[in-house]
Amino acid sequence: MASGSNSTTYEHGSTNVQHIPSSAQARTQPDIERDDFYKNLLSIEDFETRHLSAQQPKLIPIAKVKPNPLHAIRFHDLCQEHGIVPSFAYQALSGQVFKATVTFGNHNLEGDSACASKKLAKEAVCREAIPLLEALKRNDKKRKSSDSDATENAVLRAENWVGMLNNYSQQRKLLAPTYSESRTTSNPTLFSCTLALTGCSLAAPPFGFKERLYPCLTDARRAAAREAVLWLRSQGEVVTDPQAASAKRTMTIPAEPEPGHTGGTQSLAKVDLNGGSDLPMTQQVHNLVASLGLHQPSFVAHSSEPPTVITSNENPGAFVSMAAHFAERDVKAEPRLAGPIGKVERVYGKKKAKELCCREVLQLLLDVERSRQA
Repeated sequence: MASGSNSTTYEHGSTNVQHIPSSAQARTQPDIERDDFYKNLLSIEDFETRHLSAQQPKLIPIAKVKPNPLHAIRFHDLCQEHGIVPSFAYQALSGQVFKATVTFGNHNLEGDSACASKKLAKEAVCREAIPLLEALKRNDKKRKSSDSDATENAVLRAENWVGMLNNYSQQRKLLAPTYSESRTTSNPTLFSCTLALTGCSLAAPPFGFKERLYPCLTDARRAAAREAVLWLRSQGEVVTDPQAASAKRTMTIPAEPEPGHTGGTQSLAKVDLNGGSDLPMTQQVHNLVASLGLHQPSFVAHSSEPPTVITSNENPGAFVSMAAHFAERDVKAEPRLAGPIGKVERVYGKKKAKELCCREVLQLLLDVERSRQA
């Protein structure tokens, strides 16, 4: 471009164009169009900013997933537990960016993460799928637990486990099985029970588990008794009588009592209050308590002052007082069992005191049985 005092020259292609100011010469139409052309020209920086930025591809953020196959391993383990065969599909988003989709069971899960490799994409989608499989596992456990509870209840009621164990002890003149019962302190209240066979010639282990909880104490006792009966059967000690078991489960309607009949003759025939029975008084109480569906009472002994006259063979410190106490739930069902029952005082020796106490308890239990039969 050359400039002078009265004109300006532009180099346009190979032709020199001289621009004459309007003061020297009037502007023609081509001059106006040429000026407009140059006025609309863009610099290189403005051109790149306006056009090249619009052509740049849209960028997708790549998730930073640490290479760790633990989620994929856990996912495949859960699938194997449920017998599920998963299938994976991969989608290339751009270049080396992938997403994974997994199909398992009734689920078709697409991963939310874009990853730098197929391996990382698989790991990411497995991490998202694991909670679905774990939920399926919990539902299976609940279903199996419900089925197992129903099966266990049927097993506990299949035979009279407690009665069979009592019969075993009576036939061999053993002490009654010792039940140790426990319950939880929180709601809902659950129960556990263990038992020991006292005086058995065999080396009987303790039966039942404290950790196994049942919704009612009766089932806990049945479970412990069942374990003991099964162990005795394995030792050849118990012979099952199916006819006797079915006869016990059959409901019979008692005949009308004869005039003047008290309704308690059957019990009195089985229980000899005068000591003529082969069973000790404590065993008779134990059997009658079980037949009434009650919990075995606890016998509490305290030291007692000796009577005024004692023999030379009697130790003054061996005299005791004793009474029986029934469980609170039995007292609520049968108020006559409240408080100390069959209290005896100044009796020499705990064994004799318990025998005399059981005599009084037996009288009361017979009254309870008569009232139920009335």
